[in-house]
Amino acid sequence: MSVPKKIAIAGITIFGVALALYAIENIRGKAAWENFKKEWEAKGVSFDYHESFPPAVPSNKNFAHTPLLKPLLEHEWSPDGTELIKNPPKDATARANKLMAMKGDPPSYGRWMVGQRVNLVKWQQFFRDQKDWPHPEQPGSPGADILHALKKHEPELAELATAMRERPQCRFDNQYNATFSMPLPHLSVLRNAARGATLRALAHLAEKQPDAALANLKLTLHLSECLATEPTLISQLVRTAIQKMVLQVIWEGLVDGRWQVEHFIAIEKKLASIQLLTAFDDAMTWERNGANFFFADFLKKDKNVWRQLDALTDEPPEDGLDFTGLVPDGFLFHNLVNVNRMHLTFTHEFIDAKADRIYPKVADRFNEAVNNIKNKPYYILSAMLLPSLDKSAQRAGASQTSVDLALLAVRLEQHRVKHKSYPKTLAALPGKQPNDPYSGKAYRYRLEGQRYALHGLGWNIKDDNGEVEEMGEKEPKVDLTRGDIVWRYPTLVK
Repeated sequence: MSVPKKIAIAGITIFGVALALYAIENIRGKAAWENFKKEWEAKGVSFDYHESFPPAVPSNKNFAHTPLLKPLLEHEWSPDGTELIKNPPKDATARANKLMAMKGDPPSYGRWMVGQRVNLVKWQQFFRDQKDWPHPEQPGSPGADILHALKKHEPELAELATAMRERPQCRFDNQYNATFSMPLPHLSVLRNAARGATLRALAHLAEKQPDAALANLKLTLHLSECLATEPTLISQLVRTAIQKMVLQVIWEGLVDGRWQVEHFIAIEKKLASIQLLTAFDDAMTWERNGANFFFADFLKKDKNVWRQLDALTDEPPEDGLDFTGLVPDGFLFHNLVNVNRMHLTFTHEFIDAKADRIYPKVADRFNEAVNNIKNKPYYILSAMLLPSLDKSAQRAGASQTSVDLALLAVRLEQHRVKHKSYPKTLAALPGKQPNDPYSGKAYRYRLEGQRYALHGLGWNIKDDNGEVEEMGEKEPKVDLTRGDIVWRYPTLVK
């Protein structure tokens, strides 16, 4: 046999072996996924991406369908809802997108966790320095001048306040079939509207107008709770960011003794209904099933994969480069198994919403596992779909603790009004009180002078005696990985 024939036969043999291995890999991968899916479905786990979608609500009861907000999500989509064809007209969304738009560097919205109030004098001056914000010819009180400036957005905030009363339900028209590439333009609008309502509430408190302050506080809280059923992590993170503003207003009203019994009752009712751990747990399910949807598109060689990769990575593939058809299905199935295994083993164990508990040590093991697998072939795509989910769990724990502490503070004030003093222990308060999600035990409470201090354990699951740790020098932030989460008043700040 001639050399060329031998080479040809060898080449054919190698090609045949490669095809056989390719086919075997596909069979093995698919079998691994089917067995894994069957095992977990028997345990009650769903792999249906669509089950994460929030239920529809009637348009006339839908806060998201008020004229200010509805155009934000009126995109034009492909029939299957995966490809964005056209954005809403800019003139239809301009009013919402310009809401509370500011130039320059605005002052802080306060940091109640470290006893820092909102500096209304700085806000007063900020608005006076801005040509596009109205202000009286001569400066008045900070609160009055801030309220004057915010008349600029009175129509928008009034519309939202009316919609809150007339449209008590909320469901934004998010195109969930677009998964990770889904636009969420309403998030920034809600956050900006919350900033406006928060500043109005604080200004009303400064002007000794607690009823008006409460009305704006309710609007701010409503804006945050409009996101309660949205399954995406970013929606829940924006929700907690807005709730920080809510707690700032509650805290400042308590610092100055502005709230009265009727205000305490209304605030308590609102705070008691907030369940952040459930929402964050649902968001972990969204992340898992969103990954499943991604792999389903990849297995179908659907071009939607590229849109999702574009949203997931900083360096999306170059235009025209399509390697989806070259990737063995077996490789994809193995990655599909592993991303689900990571979620079911770790991220779904970060939080136990039924027990109102959060487990940082599980998150630590998750990070260690991600570091160990990220360079392994069957985990390459899986690791990309496992962002820093432990950071989201940190935010969930800190936010739920913060809401709980505010709720306890309001109940302590009601006890003070009724009994002329604060109780010696939290057990003296009527009804069931929330427990610390990190320890599962009662929050720490102590009397100090004429006030009190409340604190819960932080991410380090250690009682740091009510001390808050910060990080950063130029613009310090509370370090959620160290120290406690504390509700305290300026007289207690060292």
